[in-house]
Amino acid sequence: YEQFSDEPADVWINEGINAETQKIFKVRIDHKANRIVYPLWDKELKFLTCKGRSLFPQYKKLGLPKYISYSKIGKMDFFCGWKENKDNILQNGTVYIFEGIKSVMKCYQSGIRNTICAETSSINKWQQEFLLQQNNIRNIYICFDSDKNYNDVVTHIEMLPKFFNVYIVLDRWKLLGDKCSPIDCGLDNFIMLRDNAIRIK
Repeated sequence: YEQFSDEPADVWINEGINAETQKIFKVRIDHKANRIVYPLWDKELKFLTCKGRSLFPQYKKLGLPKYISYSKIGKMDFFCGWKENKDNILQNGTVYIFEGIKSVMKCYQSGIRNTICAETSSINKWQQEFLLQQNNIRNIYICFDSDKNYNDVVTHIEMLPKFFNVYIVLDRWKLLGDKCSPIDCGLDNFIMLRDNAIRIK
């Protein structure tokens, strides 16, 4: 990780994630591979590996993956953003789970500092077990991208509603664009979506 250039990603600044926030989440640039890089931490908050996001605009045409891990992770039993937001999450008792790290960073700089991301569009069994080990959490808001519907979310979280108040944030008013995160269109829209989230019973 230390070999990569300690500088913010301009493309993420253009998307609304300022340099100061990127610094907190230790975003760097791998100029050799042309990727944005950020560290992943395991559940004990120890460095695990780096994840890289391609900076090639035509990565699909080039046959390149959008995101890669720089080494094998094994089971994904942790969440990105946990290291930075753990204390706020446990103190607040509520956690917002997004798909990607950019959403966590956008929330962080908007003052919402009890967020994590699954790094995918589902919450797997190991991640659910990780949440069950956190005694202070009472409420979970699942804030996946706007292309996910209710069934897409509930299919993968069978354990959580048994132990937490679980809410799904859905864009029922078409406030977001296609495949947007609930935070992508500003804090006011996010708060409206959150306050009208559907509780799983």
